[in-house]
Amino acid sequence: MGRGGSDLQRAGQSRHDPDGQQARPVVAEAMRAQLAAAIGTDLSAVSGSEIGDAIEYFASPNTALWIGAPLTWRFRPYGNDADRCMFDEDYSAAPKSGGLCAVLNQDLFNLAWARHGLKSMTKPAVTLTGYQEIRIRQFHQDLDAYLQA
Repeated sequence: MGRGGSDLQRAGQSRHDPDGQQARPVVAEAMRAQLAAAIGTDLSAVSGSEIGDAIEYFASPNTALWIGAPLTWRFRPYGNDADRCMFDEDYSAAPKSGGLCAVLNQDLFNLAWARHGLKSMTKPAVTLTGYQEIRIRQFHQDLDAYLQA
């Protein structure tokens, strides 16, 4: 009779990886190899979290620079229409980004649905989370301070 999952965990093994490797470093190494081949650069000094995590830095109200993926997002106003914006790229035109293209394009498709959801709220404002959206909160505090100076 085979051992159950809890027996394997007690023995220090995984049902999915008998060598005991953790998924995160294995996935980061695969992503590092794929990105290095795509951009032709040695990425051995780049950490696993920089390669595998969705880390982005907001350089201005409408620009986000990604770390770990060769991406820059730029959203620009669409005239005076607060419900629309211009986005620079359709990621299906960037085949070297692999499967990430489909995810980014899916996110762009979902923006319209998110906007409709925001418009249908009965509350007067959006509720921001305490941790994940702290950058949004900080941006608005900085913007208010700048505009009042």
